[in-house]
Amino acid sequence: MSFDASMARNLIIGSSHALYMSEATGTFEANWDAATSDTIRIATKSGHDTSILYALTAPPFVVFTSHPNGTATAALGPLIEKAAPFNTPDSKVIFSIGGNEHNAAFMYANPVPFDFFDPKVPQMDSARQIIPLAEMNDILRRRLSRSQVATRLAAQKLPLAQRYYLAPPPPIPSSEHIASQPEIFDFKKFKVENKFVRLKIYNLYLEIMSSFCRDNGIQFIEPVYKNCDTDGFLLEDFWSGCTHAKPEYYSGIVQQLGL
Repeated sequence: MSFDASMARNLIIGSSHALYMSEATGTFEANWDAATSDTIRIATKSGHDTSILYALTAPPFVVFTSHPNGTATAALGPLIEKAAPFNTPDSKVIFSIGGNEHNAAFMYANPVPFDFFDPKVPQMDSARQIIPLAEMNDILRRRLSRSQVATRLAAQKLPLAQRYYLAPPPPIPSSEHIASQPEIFDFKKFKVENKFVRLKIYNLYLEIMSSFCRDNGIQFIEPVYKNCDTDGFLLEDFWSGCTHAKPEYYSGIVQQLGL
């Protein structure tokens, strides 16, 4: 992936991971009403013109409508119009919509312990139920469908911009740390899933989203591997909560993109 770091107006679109990346670029303040109704200008360390648009896979950013036949359609709300000024060839737009679907589905240990094949993660527990890779792929693709729809619709609104998709950070290996920083999870009731299973899920997420980006003309920003250990887990220096990375994790990406 090549980066064009020329001066331009830049926009980061997303939710929690986008907030951490935005903090790596500089400082910003907004109450809930402001954050969900307009772009927020960041006082960047670089002096570059960078803003964030807080975009959940929910109103007011995107509205999903379920139909009696079991299908669903989606439409962007008026908030996307705030991104219109960034639809220029010099502008860089970084999408970070969603990014925690794999954690929401697989952070808890499954009642029936399972495993699946991943060539990048040789550890395989034969005592666990082995799930076909194709089945795991289908499960995760369904989980990612809403974020993909929202990202695709938003990208179509910004056809002239340089468009990127930010991969969420790698998983934290420590079950003890995760349980002590539960975020939205209830680790008093449920145990944390095996770390290598979580890493395999994360790798599968990367494959699915990088393929999605290729199909939609979006450059995929890979994880910052120098901030990972030899197995591929996030280094302790960058742990934040149980699913996020500290702003420092993103500093290299911010510098390369010229944010």
